[in-house]
Amino acid sequence: MNLKNLFPPLNSKIFLYGMVFFAGIFLSSAVQANEPVLLIAIEDRDAFERKYLECFKSGLENKCFSTLFSDHLDFGAGDTKKFSNQVDGILTRQMPECLPVYNVYAVDNVIRGGVFDNRTYLIECSNRKFVGVEITFRKTRGQWHVSKFHIGASDKILQDILNLPEY
Repeated sequence: MNLKNLFPPLNSKIFLYGMVFFAGIFLSSAVQANEPVLLIAIEDRDAFERKYLECFKSGLENKCFSTLFSDHLDFGAGDTKKFSNQVDGILTRQMPECLPVYNVYAVDNVIRGGVFDNRTYLIECSNRKFVGVEITFRKTRGQWHVSKFHIGASDKILQDILNLPEY
């Protein structure tokens, strides 16, 4: 058996086309492997907003943040359920100082280019302090997901989130 007959020469067009074909398959599978596995589109951002505002007003009862957000976070590759559970833990540690929540105010809703929807809120705590929240939705492949979540009570964070001058 002659091995030259089994493998075409390296300069053969058939060999080159075969290599391009397999490289294409390899690269497309590598790209798909980095996509979130259980990412679910948000069909109605306003209805979703009503749910998370109720979650904040409830003081994050029953881990409502992780339940609501985990399948919609689009922060790139990674375990979004694990991330949302970590955020839920951080929120529940910060929120006791704010409980019970007195009110949640919608501050701003800016849509840019039909692709980014940035919404900001103030949570007024019963102890007369405020917590700022910024949530950004991003549209990719015709579907909306949460691409940014920012929360904090420090003056610096409130100024950044709400675009306030220093006071």
